[in-house]
Amino acid sequence: MTIQDVIVQLEELADDAVIYATRVDGQFQATSSAVSLMLTEDELDMPTDEIARLKCPGFDYFLEVFIIKELVGALVEDNPSVSTAHKMEVVIHYAEFDA
Repeated sequence: MTIQDVIVQLEELADDAVIYATRVDGQFQATSSAVSLMLTEDELDMPTDEIARLKCPGFDYFLEVFIIKELVGALVEDNPSVSTAHKMEVVIHYAEFDA
């Protein structure tokens, strides 16, 4: 799975899943590998880098699925024909700079 796959398959993902992804040249990209993790209550209290080290070495915290759904939902509400590329751009920017 890639970040692009996450956006395309977003409705199939559980709201409480957490996405971890790899960085390409230090940044998240549409082609970055991604995993969807269901974390236990105890794991939710752990630092995100520790979760990555234990469950998906080489990956970094990206975003929770419910946040991605909120971002994409707002974009679609403003423009129902918004492209997947623009959705990815907005979500990746949010993950890099606002999360």
